[in-house]
Amino acid sequence: MIDCASDALNSMVLDTKHSDFSLLHIGQLLTCELPLSLAYWFPRIDVFCEMGQRGTAALSESIIELLDGEGVPHARHLPYLPLLFACWTRCVYLDSFGPGNRIDRDARLQFEWLVRQTLRFRRADGQLVLTQCDTPARLISDMISAAMAIAGDDLDRDIQSAALPKSKLPVIHHLPAAGEHSAWAEVAVLRTDWTTSAAICAIDFCRECPSIELAVGKKLIAQGQDMPTVQVNGQMAAVRQPWEEICWESDDDVDYVELEAVLQHGLVLQRQYALFRDEMLLFTADAILGATQTDIEYERRLPFVDGISLSAKEETRELTMELGT
Repeated sequence: MIDCASDALNSMVLDTKHSDFSLLHIGQLLTCELPLSLAYWFPRIDVFCEMGQRGTAALSESIIELLDGEGVPHARHLPYLPLLFACWTRCVYLDSFGPGNRIDRDARLQFEWLVRQTLRFRRADGQLVLTQCDTPARLISDMISAAMAIAGDDLDRDIQSAALPKSKLPVIHHLPAAGEHSAWAEVAVLRTDWTTSAAICAIDFCRECPSIELAVGKKLIAQGQDMPTVQVNGQMAAVRQPWEEICWESDDDVDYVELEAVLQHGLVLQRQYALFRDEMLLFTADAILGATQTDIEYERRLPFVDGISLSAKEETRELTMELGT
């Protein structure tokens, strides 16, 4: 057991850019949780205590490297956020039994922010946006409650209360903005409010094909890639330079984010999302910019979930969308 733990600590190197991200949480289990667990269960064995200290150092490094400074994980890690968050929650709990508060101060603050962001990323059905884990909603709720017991504050508890069906409006008004964005993390979450009836539009733009997730209350409306097909004189205009955030605005009326990607053939693709709170209205549009006049063919298909039906208006270009029960 000692050799296994020692080999894990010596062989695992944190690589946030080139790792197989589906295995990232396994690395955290080996380099952080395993040594901290051994130090917890065998506090009088010197070699395990030393491993616990190294595990704490690895935990601090991981939290700081994998979050944006305000607790937002990079978009490429979001698919596995439930696994990563659960591991870190257990690690922070185990670390609290060590001599003194051993976790790095900045890492502790980042974990506290992550608790807030996890509340922000949670849909009304209990799942986290933009994730690919089959973690049951009940377990996610238990995980968040455990993290809040360790690192939550009064504001986090008020936010959690606002998600209850019988939440009172006076409590909701003093809460921070429900939406969030991070240019570093390449993710944006537009959200009307903290309640279970809120509309949420989450965008992951860390890849050539951005992904979105749109939900209203417990109903998932759209989920998947949201990349248009652009052709110039019959030739495909692929992404040449990656997407980046060029504008974010959030006020009492709307959450708004604007993204931009450079395409081939000298084109620039700009994408806007605006989620209006009172109207519960999502506006999204693309603009294609170029220096010369040319023939452009453009097609965008939104990734609606199964069960969505569309009906066209006779006199306008409007479509009415209905979600089956």
